[in-house]
Amino acid sequence: MTETTCPQCNSDNINKGVIVSGVKELHMYAYENRRRGSSPILSYYCGECGYIIGSFVENPNRLAD
Repeated sequence: MTETTCPQCNSDNINKGVIVSGVKELHMYAYENRRRGSSPILSYYCGECGYIIGSFVENPNRLAD
């Protein structure tokens, strides 16, 4: 990640977290092949104001065809 400060509040309290729905983490699947592997969706967020700076898949190689 290239962001070191929050673009919303200028805090340097940037954290990494996992997106969860209910009791399970959300997973990304390749659009063309949903039966293949998946990867958890993670995000960088500001620990001061809660702004989500960016989201990404943890293991993009699992989504490759």
